[in-house]
Amino acid sequence: MERWLSRDENQTHSRIGRLDPEDPEALAHIRWLTAGPSDTAPWPSPDGRYLAFLARRTGSSQIWLLPRGGGEAFPVTHIRGGVSEYVWLPDGSALIAIAALREARVEEEGEADPDDPRSRYTRDIKIIRRQYHKLDGTGFFDERRKQLVEVSVPDGAVRLLSTADADHTGVAVSPDGCTVAFVANLREDRDARPTPKDLHLLDRASGAVTTVTSGDLDAASPSFSPDGRRVAFFASRPEDQGYGNTSLFVAEEGHVTEWTRALDRPLGDQSASDVAMGGRTTPVFTPDGRVVQALVTREGRVEVWAFDGHGGGAPVLTGARAIVSLTADATGALVGAYSDPVTPSALFMATEQGEQTWIWPVPWESDDVARPVKLSARAALGPPIDVFLVRPSHAALTRHPVVIEVHGGPMSMYAERFFFEFQVLVSSGMAVIFSNPRGSVGYGHAFCTAIMGEWGDKDYRDVMAALEAALEADATLDADRVAIAGGSYGGFVVNWAIAHTDRFRAAVSMRSVVNRVSAMGTSDMGWLRMPQYGNARWWEDPEPYWQQSPLRYASAIHTPLLLEHQENDLRLPVEQAEQLFSALKVTGQDVTLVRYPGESHGMSRDGKPWHRVARLEMLVDFLSRHLLSDNGDEPGSSGNDHP
Repeated sequence: MERWLSRDENQTHSRIGRLDPEDPEALAHIRWLTAGPSDTAPWPSPDGRYLAFLARRTGSSQIWLLPRGGGEAFPVTHIRGGVSEYVWLPDGSALIAIAALREARVEEEGEADPDDPRSRYTRDIKIIRRQYHKLDGTGFFDERRKQLVEVSVPDGAVRLLSTADADHTGVAVSPDGCTVAFVANLREDRDARPTPKDLHLLDRASGAVTTVTSGDLDAASPSFSPDGRRVAFFASRPEDQGYGNTSLFVAEEGHVTEWTRALDRPLGDQSASDVAMGGRTTPVFTPDGRVVQALVTREGRVEVWAFDGHGGGAPVLTGARAIVSLTADATGALVGAYSDPVTPSALFMATEQGEQTWIWPVPWESDDVARPVKLSARAALGPPIDVFLVRPSHAALTRHPVVIEVHGGPMSMYAERFFFEFQVLVSSGMAVIFSNPRGSVGYGHAFCTAIMGEWGDKDYRDVMAALEAALEADATLDADRVAIAGGSYGGFVVNWAIAHTDRFRAAVSMRSVVNRVSAMGTSDMGWLRMPQYGNARWWEDPEPYWQQSPLRYASAIHTPLLLEHQENDLRLPVEQAEQLFSALKVTGQDVTLVRYPGESHGMSRDGKPWHRVARLEMLVDFLSRHLLSDNGDEPGSSGNDHP
């Protein structure tokens, strides 16, 4: 699948192509099977008759079928509310899909709403009774729930498989087609505790559901072994509050075993990038069913590892890259997508014998793309942390101004992966430092949980240590012209840093945390963070939250600041930026607030193309004005820390 940005339509488009890795000449070009503009999730039928894919050609996302023998694609579903995922039955006779249904009823897409004036002008009213009622990037939930349906091929007849008032996801089908695996939170307290989600097995014939896990795991991405006896799945532990490792579990005959208990690293791709990529990341069994292969996020890279159930594992595919999707063909050959520091995205194939082919596009080098250098830093009494430095290769400046970037999460990880924003800054004459301070995934459970409920201490010290280590390692960096930038949690670090030091000449805080007290009630998942503060209720005991709010220290901020926020951000609503902007205006500081209408928290990765272009232009313009001048009177020249 290829994604591209449409200049004229201001949209991200996608289409589906085919290439033959056995034909060297075919690798030079792809045979495009669909024209787009919204074609995703391709999956050939097991019997070879059709290529299925998701498309929004009729409005909501539906399953379309392209006859492999020739002919036009046609929609096989017309379900009002749309389809979010699907799998084939092994014989190709039907698909098991996840559809958003109202009151567990299948309605036809295009079925008209009442068009009387009352209905027309009141249908945008939101009536909210649930605690868990919104999600950033999705919006406000209505009464629809994601249900399991079976869709016959090619006639499109739909049979409802689930009716519980809960969202079902992560669907997989056993090799004999008799059992459907899925994950869902079916417990009575699911509104107040949306996690954990359990693994369930549904008998297609009887409709009986067997619950495999017991509420102690947050399960995802089930996959059956070739003989159908085992189900592999990923899961994390809810008590870790997102700071723990995602592990591999295998269920067999009612028993669940953790296959990665000796691996203190998370499974899946948890690396940060602003180049959106997607694909399957479910566990992959070898043809004999004895080994499971999966992605592992580890120390600045995303690799493929193999696990045999004895607690450990071994790397299968490694290197200076991030592998972001993984599947296998019938022979056991692995196929997936990856990114490295100079390659936005590419495809690879690896045989079961370990022979690797990086199949498309051909890796390339260019003077226009800078490759990062990996360094190391260590704050006082802290562990070593990975630091990356990418700087201009030309000699237009004898010494380069510096921007240190901080990733979000904090449970994310900068990797040896393409990051467009960094390349834009470098092409503008600035060096970029980025690091994985404590709180990042990929370095062990203790490393990640070290800052849970205690932001602004160990993590802040690690970020500052990363800056100084890079400045010391490269004499071409100008220590007097330094800025800091970051988004989400990274924006918190920016706000915190400029409230505790005048080291920086400028700062850019994006979709950031400003007031932990107000965010507890306005964020889509605010109340779920209470355990990080000893379960103190924020309205009864606000001090733990207020202590970790950069707004508390706003009077100490003197650094010129660019605040950017998205107006449809439900993870950190725009009121966060408004509070800091107002405070700094009251104290007479140099602050600019940029608001992006209609955009959510992930705009820098998947927002409207022209908003993303404007954002990068404003970022470069702001930093250039403060870093590419010779004005030594800007904040940053003193380097003093606040008490």
